[in-house]
Amino acid sequence: AWADWYEYDTSTHQIAANTTVGWLLRHADGETYSKVFLDVASYTDITARFTTQAADTAQFAGTEQSVSATFADDATMLC
Repeated sequence: AWADWYEYDTSTHQIAANTTVGWLLRHADGETYSKVFLDVASYTDITARFTTQAADTAQFAGTEQSVSATFADDATMLC
C-alpha cells in the first residue's frame, strides 16, 4: 500500500523512508516495468530511485536512476 512507504517516529515526529518497501510499476506500453523505491531525507526532500526492465527482457538491467524533489514548508504542489 502507498501508506507503507514511510515510517513515523512518534517521539521525534520525524518520518523516514521504509527501505523494505518498493513498488513495481508497469509503463503505458504494458510491457516495460520499473522497480521504484523512495528515500526521504525529510518531509520536504524526497528522492525516487528506479531501475527499468525493457520490454521483451527477463531481468532488470542497467544503472539505477533517481529523481529528487524539494518542497517548501508552506507550499502546495499539484502534479
